[in-house]
Amino acid sequence: MILEVGRVMMIWNQWSYREIYRNLGVETWWFTGIRAEHGFDKIVDNDAPMFPRPNFFQGSLLNFAENLLYPANLSIDPDSPAIIAATESTRSTVSWAELREEVRKCTNALRKLGVKPHDRVAGFVGNHTNTVVAMLAAASIGAIWTGVSPDTGVAAVLDRLVQIEPVVLFADNGVEYNGRFHESLSKAREIVKELKGLKRLIIFDTVDLPIKIEGFDVEGGKAETYDEFLKR
Repeated sequence: MILEVGRVMMIWNQWSYREIYRNLGVETWWFTGIRAEHGFDKIVDNDAPMFPRPNFFQGSLLNFAENLLYPANLSIDPDSPAIIAATESTRSTVSWAELREEVRKCTNALRKLGVKPHDRVAGFVGNHTNTVVAMLAAASIGAIWTGVSPDTGVAAVLDRLVQIEPVVLFADNGVEYNGRFHESLSKAREIVKELKGLKRLIIFDTVDLPIKIEGFDVEGGKAETYDEFLKR
């Protein structure tokens, strides 16, 4: 029985390897309604090994943020909830219309700052609506987003960020934990000093703590609040 099962699995793997790559990929693309500026020329090279992972949908050109904000094959009420955000002390709902507008404003501000495709945009941020907006705005331009939780130590944050050299860093002014607010800008001050090529530190008013802009040594620019950033 073990040999029979093993042979069945071998045959299944050989079949699924070819058929999933060739057929399921095509069906998935059309079923999910991927929005693309240019469709794929080839799903995948049939002779490609499974590891390292091969390139799928070769030749396609699409915008990740567009596909999340305007999903095809779905009828979405713009006033329906896109995000339900909750912390220890607050709860808020963001509609699809509101999310799209916030991403538009953040995208425009990033473009005016000079952010372009393949630039790196980082977040020293928690999981909240502004983080989603910043990520989608960066992705809509074609920039690369990375996020690190503000409860991470400075050394661990720098291990990740120094090597990618972000041009913009979003940061929370603090975090809420166990019913108390804890500031995180002191760590942000240490972080930005080590980031070469950083153009802007943008601070989210995430918790009810004062935001002190002074004292940030941003090599290629300055620090500012998110509200100030959006006014550009």
